[in-house]
Amino acid sequence: MACSHKKLSGSEVEIFCGINPEEFRVFEKDSLKEFSETTDIKGFRKGQAPPEVLKQHISQDKLMHRAAEMAVQKFYPEYVKQEKLEVIGPPEITILKLASGNPFEFKVKVALLPEIELSDYRSIAKNTRNESRPQEVTPEEVKQALDWLQESKVKLVRKDRPAQLGDKVEIDFQGKKDGVVVEKLTSHSHPIILGKTKLIPGLQEALIGMKEGEDKTITITLPLDFSEPSLQGSTIEMKIHITLLQERLLPEVIDDFAKSLGNFASLVELKTSIKNGLQQEKEIKEKDRIRALMADRMAQQAKIVLPAILIEGELDKMFQELRGNLKSMSLEIDQYLTTIGKNQEELRKDWFSDAERRVKTGLVLKEIARRENIEASEKEVNDHVNEYLKNFASSEQTRKEVDAIKLKEYTRGVLRNEKVFEFLEKQ
Repeated sequence: MACSHKKLSGSEVEIFCGINPEEFRVFEKDSLKEFSETTDIKGFRKGQAPPEVLKQHISQDKLMHRAAEMAVQKFYPEYVKQEKLEVIGPPEITILKLASGNPFEFKVKVALLPEIELSDYRSIAKNTRNESRPQEVTPEEVKQALDWLQESKVKLVRKDRPAQLGDKVEIDFQGKKDGVVVEKLTSHSHPIILGKTKLIPGLQEALIGMKEGEDKTITITLPLDFSEPSLQGSTIEMKIHITLLQERLLPEVIDDFAKSLGNFASLVELKTSIKNGLQQEKEIKEKDRIRALMADRMAQQAKIVLPAILIEGELDKMFQELRGNLKSMSLEIDQYLTTIGKNQEELRKDWFSDAERRVKTGLVLKEIARRENIEASEKEVNDHVNEYLKNFASSEQTRKEVDAIKLKEYTRGVLRNEKVFEFLEKQ
């Protein structure tokens, strides 16, 4: 193998590699062997078909491109390590020459860790930590948590009586404007807790006193800030029907209630546990706020020429994060873009400064780790990776859904950054 490189503008480097035919022939054989082990050929077990038979089933183009992949995967990282190039981000690989019996040539364009001129990050960390605010849990916050727990244990009992505040009712309603049905004001079996659910003015008052199965028609005026602009201030004829009426029986908040929630001997013990939990949450949020402020200030004061490929990569990552969040809500990206009235390019432009900030912050933390010899051990990385992999039902699912190399590098970066922050918090 013969490789060389030249630096480009914007903290990028271009690597050229040439591999002689004898060296490359090894990868051609490895490619053929790999296809042999994964291809079904009638009359032969996998891995047993002779090369000349296999070549009749696999195109030469596929064989050569897989050989090329194997060669790049071997020689590119070897050269990077040999030349001590601090590459970051995904490489852009271009095949220059690929033909059996000939030299194999390729080039790689990749971003290098740019030169970073850091400010006094120790002083920034110390000064920022001094801005940390003491966290206290108020009696009202404990009460709100208790109220939530009480609500989680509510019992619903169907009642044949007039509805009153605190009841849960389900209603059918239909709104008409000038005699025309308004779809946005029409629903079936709509759940409401009287006195708790926010309703159109006049609707709650109409429901109180009604019984299950009863109908009523009322006239209401929609508020000027109603969510649908075309209906703001409109007079609506609303037909309502209670389909279900239930009394909500809340448990009394006493020692027995505390005991029913778990290993609590008394209500006092439950309140103490709630207070401690809220206190811990607040302190974690405050620590995260200070860390974010610390990192932002260090990034702002650092001098870095950011490679464009890193910003584009970060934008890709942000887009994938958005896609994942939307998927968890059963939404498609195209639906979302239509809703906000933007295309992907416009969204990327909106995100550009945020992506730039995220990249800069990541590079600053990495540089501090380098200068202070901070790194996660291989055991720490493997332990965290293995813990994450427990979330998958089977090894087959893991292989399908997880890029092992990327997961390990991501985990290494997360653990390294955590250690950097722990170091800065001691300054």
